[in-house]
Amino acid sequence: MAKIIDERRYKKTTRKEIESHKKRRSTSRKTINYNQNNEESKKEKLDMSFDFYIKNNNKKSRKIPTFLKIFVLVGCIIGISFASKRIVKIENMPIVNVFSNNDETVNLVPNYDFKIGLYSIDTTNENTTNNIILSEVLGTTYMRLLKINNDYTIEYEAIDKIQKIDDLNYKITLKLDCGIKVVDIMNSIQKIKNIGTQNPYYNLVENISDIQRIDSLNCNVKLTTANPYFPYTLIFPIYPESSEQKAMVGFNLISTTEQIVKILRNNTSSKLNTVTISNYIDANSMVNDFRNDKIDMFVASSDSIMQLIGKHDYSTKKYRDGETVFLFGNKNSIHFSKEEVRKAIAYSINREKLIKNVNPSFGEVIDIPYIYSPIQYKYDIYGADNVLLSNGWKKIGGVYTKNYDVENIQLEMNLILNEEDKIKVQIASNIKEMLEGMGIKLNVIPLNINDLNARLETGEYDLVLASVYVNESPDISQMYNYIDINEAVDNAIKNVNNSQVEDLCSNIQNLQNVISNQVACIGIMARNTNVVYQKYITGFEDTRYMNIFNEFKKIGKIAE
Repeated sequence: MAKIIDERRYKKTTRKEIESHKKRRSTSRKTINYNQNNEESKKEKLDMSFDFYIKNNNKKSRKIPTFLKIFVLVGCIIGISFASKRIVKIENMPIVNVFSNNDETVNLVPNYDFKIGLYSIDTTNENTTNNIILSEVLGTTYMRLLKINNDYTIEYEAIDKIQKIDDLNYKITLKLDCGIKVVDIMNSIQKIKNIGTQNPYYNLVENISDIQRIDSLNCNVKLTTANPYFPYTLIFPIYPESSEQKAMVGFNLISTTEQIVKILRNNTSSKLNTVTISNYIDANSMVNDFRNDKIDMFVASSDSIMQLIGKHDYSTKKYRDGETVFLFGNKNSIHFSKEEVRKAIAYSINREKLIKNVNPSFGEVIDIPYIYSPIQYKYDIYGADNVLLSNGWKKIGGVYTKNYDVENIQLEMNLILNEEDKIKVQIASNIKEMLEGMGIKLNVIPLNINDLNARLETGEYDLVLASVYVNESPDISQMYNYIDINEAVDNAIKNVNNSQVEDLCSNIQNLQNVISNQVACIGIMARNTNVVYQKYITGFEDTRYMNIFNEFKKIGKIAE
């Protein structure tokens, strides 16, 4: 039986009652009681909202002219439009600009003595240390020929021009007022070579066989072997000899012992007075001094060190330290040689999840072997399926299969790796699970180092998990044998190798894009390090690879 929602709706009544109700309704329209709460009066108020009367004492009501209504309405629209634009403008601004102060508005304590803690430094000797932090700090006491930007463009500092004569010869022209002469370059290179392989810059100058001085600002540099990336090697220090040269650098080295290295501000806009590096014998004593505000910052690359900090209030910033893990393939592999297979592998690996499983605190995704590359491979299980299905693969028994020369072949691959590297063993296990979940069968084969190298020589593998050390230089020639998988990549490599200096950066960027498009290799993870600093310290917002102190002028203690 149907239920009546409002039984009064169908209540019987007389004609007289209806007429009486109409009269009461007509009267209520003329004298609305604005304190009524019934739904009928609310509706009537809405009906009259655009046809209202103004009453002034007992004077006769008069209607608002139509043109005035239009004028008011247009004014309201313009006002709303202006307010909307203002709101949209604010909403579209970066949050940091709307709600926070930018770096330029932060007031720093003048003449602050900045203190850095490091432990177990190999040596504090500026000519032989391999410590990245110490080398970078000491780098502020040197003059430079050029620097490399995040997009791999070259920014000349002392150099005015570099000209490639041929594969083995380059001409360098210095700026007139740079403070460096050709003889300074010659002496600095010779000094580094005399120290030998212990010097952190030796690998940058070892390929220089001779420098012929043309005049004080021009010279010809001869290489032992061709290196198209030669301009990127000119980041070694030019050691200042004269007092005039020393006055042009940002800081001067004033003391060095086995425990302490100190530099003093010279020609720089930095608010720092001195920068002191203390060499601790262990992490416990270093972190204890940090907790007691005796040092301003230190670096950590393990959870055990971070746990020592406890409840102390601090800030952190991560930076890549150069160690990476990559998945390379054999271009002669029947499967890896297929573009759709390479793409399916890249789509199938959830690298964010993999890093959380393996090294969540000190790992981040890297895509191609360029530390500053903006390219990112995406995790897309549907993309993996689509790229295989659209190229004739069919999933049979949970594994993708394709007809090769009248024979059905499963998508099964062998991955080799160093059995002694426990991190890689974990990574390989995660990759196997992810690929097989997508229908790509993977055999993980851990090998000792000798057997691993033998397989690489004979080509008895489909994939290899390898460690790669990359830095701020875009020179990846040591990986050419692994990434040169087809004609497209080969042509991009040749363009780099044949570049003139002015075309070098654009050709390197093209090589990055080709490596990505062809999936010539698949980056898994890059190790990173924590820069740990006190809450009252600022200036580490723009850390880069091997460049924690990107701009000393931004680093300092925040004024209260």
